[in-house]
Amino acid sequence: MSDVDVTTIATRPISNRRIVARALGGILRPYDADGVEPRLVADFANNFYFANNYQVPLSTAFTHARSSSATMVDSTGTLITVGSNVPRIGHHVYNGSAWVNEGYLHESEARTNLLLNSGTLSTQNVTVSADPYTLHFTGTGTITLSGASTDGPLVGTGTGENNRVNLSFTPSAGTLTLTVTGTVTNAQLEQASTPSSYIPTSGSTVTRSADTMTASNLPWPAPNVIGPELVTNGGFDTDSDWIEGGSWEISGGSANKPSTGTAVIYQQNVLTVGKVYQITFDLTKTSGTGVDIRPTYNSSTGAIRVTSEGTNEVTFVSGDGYISFASVSDFIGSIDNVSVREIDPLAVSIKMDGRMTYADTDNSSEVVGVYWFEDSSNYIFQRITTVSTSTGSPYFLQRQNGVTDTVVGPDTTYSPGILVPYSIASRHGSTFLNGAVDGTALTANTTPTALPDLSATDLNLGYDYMGTIKEFAIWNVDLTDAGIEEASS
Repeated sequence: MSDVDVTTIATRPISNRRIVARALGGILRPYDADGVEPRLVADFANNFYFANNYQVPLSTAFTHARSSSATMVDSTGTLITVGSNVPRIGHHVYNGSAWVNEGYLHESEARTNLLLNSGTLSTQNVTVSADPYTLHFTGTGTITLSGASTDGPLVGTGTGENNRVNLSFTPSAGTLTLTVTGTVTNAQLEQASTPSSYIPTSGSTVTRSADTMTASNLPWPAPNVIGPELVTNGGFDTDSDWIEGGSWEISGGSANKPSTGTAVIYQQNVLTVGKVYQITFDLTKTSGTGVDIRPTYNSSTGAIRVTSEGTNEVTFVSGDGYISFASVSDFIGSIDNVSVREIDPLAVSIKMDGRMTYADTDNSSEVVGVYWFEDSSNYIFQRITTVSTSTGSPYFLQRQNGVTDTVVGPDTTYSPGILVPYSIASRHGSTFLNGAVDGTALTANTTPTALPDLSATDLNLGYDYMGTIKEFAIWNVDLTDAGIEEASS
């Protein structure tokens, strides 16, 4: 094994790489949680990316975009500029004694530097509105505010990015005068409650565009069938076993819906309440929308709507033991070849850590790190709620066919501030939801009845997010509470 070149590991499938990598020092082992390796890794601090069973370049695992240049800080504390669409990987933050690689600098908000000739600032006037603004700079000088605001003054503490000082304030609408004394360098005034990365200007204002980072072809759990066939007469060969409601009728080897109107066809007392099932069936439409798979026969709550013709596969948790199909009111068509078998619960687990910047000044603001969104009825979020009634609360959410389940952490877990460190993880499943914060699991929610099917949906990383991201990972299994505790520690 000692003859294996470590540089060849990236080309090996995971089954082989796991053996070789661990024998050579375990390059994958740091990403395990409870002994389980993730299926997607973005270790921005170490510039390591893993997807679809291979170590890959960042551009293979993610798509980054930003329509302008932007600045970041390198390992020496030097401010550097990168071009449009170049992700700011290797951004460093001063910890009081050294520059630390915090990974990827991501700013989902476009910002504009309202100051002119910002490299070496001189006294100037700026027209402002009655909204929050933030002023920041490096150097040993002073900026005194007058006119629309008399907050401050803002006094410099030294040269270099490790001495950047800032002042957030809300002026009245009008003309703000900024009087400069001494040396003020790389100065910025932006309309926001927090500072963002420096934007150089000369004779006019300059806007830095927003960053976006998306991932496709994400890991998703495959159903693991653990039970026998539970449907009788799934091919509708005879007019038996099924109870036909409304205009449903069994004929010609299928269940047919010849006229519009909501109606249910079902078999009763077949399933076990609370168990997870996979149902497959063929759908043919003459007209209209389709059918709903109802976890509970007499309720549309949590129903899974199927609109695609051909063979469909749906997972659900039984609420009453029935197998039931409800026609959407405009549907005319048929179903056939119905099969239902018990499966293990589907689950995905997600972790993210880094440093976020936010201010608790808006009753609708939030920090959204993970935004896995198919439509308004099906999505997964990881976010930090920053509304005034729940400041800095970790918030884990999944919504399946319009039914929302949440787990919320304690208020003020993460206080407002600049580059506040955090580490969170969550487990999302057919029958559960939970989150963990800095190594401690919250109380699980056991009311979910399905996992939203996001297998073909892109994930937006840092959807509403200002700060750095150090590591992000996804597992296509349930890590359990012990696993998400480890992942977030």
